[in-house]
Amino acid sequence: MIFHFVTWYPSKTNHAEGIFIQRQIELLAADQQFKHVVIRKSKGITGWWLHIKALLGFFETEKAGNVLVISIPDESSLYRFYFWRFRKKIEQFILRRLFNKYQPCMAHLHVVYGFAEEVLYLNERKALPFIVSEHMGPFPFQWITATQELIIQPMRASSKVAAVSSAQARQIESFTGVTPVVIPNVINEREFYYAAAPLHTPTDKQLNIVFTGVYTKAKGGDYLLHVLPQFLKTYPHTLLHMVGFATEQRMEELNVIIRQHQIAKNIKFHGNLSPAQLNTLYQQCDFYVCSSEWESFGLSVLEGLFTGLPALCTDCGGVKDFIDADNGILIPNDQHPETLLKGMLQMAEVYHRFNRRQIAEQVARKFAGSSIQKQYFSIYRDIINSTAA
Repeated sequence: MIFHFVTWYPSKTNHAEGIFIQRQIELLAADQQFKHVVIRKSKGITGWWLHIKALLGFFETEKAGNVLVISIPDESSLYRFYFWRFRKKIEQFILRRLFNKYQPCMAHLHVVYGFAEEVLYLNERKALPFIVSEHMGPFPFQWITATQELIIQPMRASSKVAAVSSAQARQIESFTGVTPVVIPNVINEREFYYAAAPLHTPTDKQLNIVFTGVYTKAKGGDYLLHVLPQFLKTYPHTLLHMVGFATEQRMEELNVIIRQHQIAKNIKFHGNLSPAQLNTLYQQCDFYVCSSEWESFGLSVLEGLFTGLPALCTDCGGVKDFIDADNGILIPNDQHPETLLKGMLQMAEVYHRFNRRQIAEQVARKFAGSSIQKQYFSIYRDIINSTAA
């Protein structure tokens, strides 16, 4: 049995959080070579009675396919009373309950900081080996102050560290001294695919461009919106599709820019889309723009490529592992308006020359789920066999 400790994971209130981690675990569980248990920290404040049940070995669980998902108390009403003094001991007791009940042979920590202390405790107390799959980008997050305890120590104690891209691997090695293996994120090949028949009929200078990741400025939405007015002088009938969740404050920041440049008629906000909806949108668009400051991998860009959609990307890290002359254009990541404008104008001239079927086929071969599965299973078996010996 494999314990998957997840820092981020989809929940009833946020279906998108850690979706790439969920996909990875579901891919590994689909083969059924190993049993898989996901362990996440509960959302909100746990009632004291549920906390007591966890101490007795009765956990909140739900079954998702071949995966059992367990929620363990994090913030709890129990800690409002005298018991806050014993919080660390209580948490460690629950970990021992988990270990004794399910008897895992190893652990897989997804994003190091969230369960670093817990996994190190089980490693030291129960000799449980573990690996780390990292997704932070840029690595590490600047707000993490206890880097020795939450990042460096657990990575050095792990049996293996996996980065999702070559760029992230270099950051991890520079910060921790650990050399990771590169294993990319998982794309659901049933959800993102090439459609042979075009879903739209383009007319002269009419362009549909798509951008995902409006929730933070670092994704480059502001940068793109400031450049768009200049692009519209050449392609005035362009429609920019902006996808993703944003808070009211973030939406107002974007709308200020839109009002400033008077480009509202050229923008369509979609909010969060299901994979099926996003797949259809990608198939309807002419090219993707990634104007991000940094991507540890670039999952949305690759999802677009799986549909055959060519991409214009800043040289922002992970995308360099899959953007090439056959599927897109890579531009310097200097965040200068002239650089992005030049790239967009170039892409608008050549997007129709890309072979969308070929784009989809090439990335599907390179990033096949079966290959990712084999890499992780090889690591699992090596660790389990060496532990048994």
